[in-house]
Amino acid sequence: MGRKAGVTAEDTRDALLRAAAVVFARDGYEGASIADIANEAGTSSGPIYVHFGSKADLFAATLRANADAALDHVLGALDRPDAASLLTAFGSHLADTEAGHGTLMVQAIIAARHDQAIADLVARTFAERERGIARLIERDQRSGAVDARVSPETVARFSTIVGLGALLAGAIDLPRTEADDWSRLIATVTNTMKAR
Repeated sequence: MGRKAGVTAEDTRDALLRAAAVVFARDGYEGASIADIANEAGTSSGPIYVHFGSKADLFAATLRANADAALDHVLGALDRPDAASLLTAFGSHLADTEAGHGTLMVQAIIAARHDQAIADLVARTFAERERGIARLIERDQRSGAVDARVSPETVARFSTIVGLGALLAGAIDLPRTEADDWSRLIATVTNTMKAR
């Protein structure tokens, strides 16, 4: 099967990444097949090998393409003006533990146990996010908004641990909790960080 008329190589690559995200999230890395991904993308398996080389390379590319959005959903986007608004957004996301949200990241963590390249990618992704959160806290400490005794790295790790817990809660379909309750809890944590 040749290239479809009017479809660029970039269009095909993007369609494969979207299809791979769906299939890997649904079936996991081990359960996903090249044929299923190609079928989801409406193409043959050939373009997968042309663009990515292997299932492992496609999975890594899918993670790179989707990790920021998945982490934004769970941990809050880093484009916040300050740490308090980031943590408040984080709290509102914790209530949204429906199956499907962050499923690709859960599958990546599972695959990381068996694939060192995926493990390295997942570790880098979370470490970058933690550094971004820590930078927000440090900036707020310099402006006097956050208590200087608060460890930026510890707050960032706390966010990661709680966010990962939320991902897992969603993956096993635990009952949802109230967004207002999460917001109050995070507001309490945020208030304890404020400079006095």
